[in-house]
Amino acid sequence: MGSNEPLGTPSDCAESSLKTEATEILNSGKTVTPESSLKTEATEILNSGKSEGGVGNKRKRSMLAEEDVVLFTGMAEAVKDVADAIRSTKVEDSHPELYGAVMFVPGFTEEALMCAYGHLLDNKALGSAFVKMSDSHRELWLRTYLAKHYYM
Repeated sequence: MGSNEPLGTPSDCAESSLKTEATEILNSGKTVTPESSLKTEATEILNSGKSEGGVGNKRKRSMLAEEDVVLFTGMAEAVKDVADAIRSTKVEDSHPELYGAVMFVPGFTEEALMCAYGHLLDNKALGSAFVKMSDSHRELWLRTYLAKHYYM
């Protein structure tokens, strides 16, 4: 249905196998209650091992065997255990001496040092290299980095 059209019933728009079954039942003169119809459908689903194809036929639903349910339950538990293991692992994000190596360099404001420290935290390899630098090279790196980022 388009957005400008009044709402109708879904059966007005499409043909379904339910309409043809209902027409056949009405034409044959049989009386069918909803309960007997459901029982017949359930019996057909249980008795059929495969679904029948074709236009106008209903798709048969397959039932899961008990062993499949056990398998899926086991898989769900395994995935849950893996997720818990991933959450419980804590990875060291930065070099343990990085804060001291950056924040105690003389001649810079705390704001500028915090900016550089944040950059080094974002770049783990650069942070590890900074810790291994000599004091004069740390100061040179900080001066260069902060000059590029307007902190001088």
